[in-house]
Amino acid sequence: MGVWLGGVAFDLTGHYDLVWYLGILLGLASAALHLPINDRTAPAFALKPA
Repeated sequence: MGVWLGGVAFDLTGHYDLVWYLGILLGLASAALHLPINDRTAPAFALKPA
């Protein structure tokens, strides 16, 4: 669907600038949503020494 929408944007505007700007915006939004994730190992699943 993304490729199709890129083609629609190109047909309407004559260039891919809108597609690039939306891609950058989505990448920044994704990074902002993932920044607060605190990735820790669960104590129950940690490997125990042999």
